[in-house]
Amino acid sequence: MNKARIQYADRLIQQAKSEVKKRDFRLAWKQMEEAHIFSQPFARLHFYVHWEMLILALRERSYREVFGQILRLIVAVPGYQLSVSPYRGEECNIRTHYRGV
Repeated sequence: MNKARIQYADRLIQQAKSEVKKRDFRLAWKQMEEAHIFSQPFARLHFYVHWEMLILALRERSYREVFGQILRLIVAVPGYQLSVSPYRGEECNIRTHYRGV
């Protein structure tokens, strides 16, 4: 299951990048938000999703979102190290939110 979640989140990130190339920021954000949900149990992937969200916010010139993503990136590593993340060390039941994954 973990491998499937990682692959699905990665696929969503790639789809979001494709939407950015088409300048469809709304759909790109939707893809990134879903990737964010699936990445939360995995520290590196979660950090990477926030990094990609920062890049998306910069491309869209959404400076409020840029600020928010920078804060999340700063907090992400210490949060996982200190076990502050709600998903660290426990199984996240994502199937209740998304069927078929």
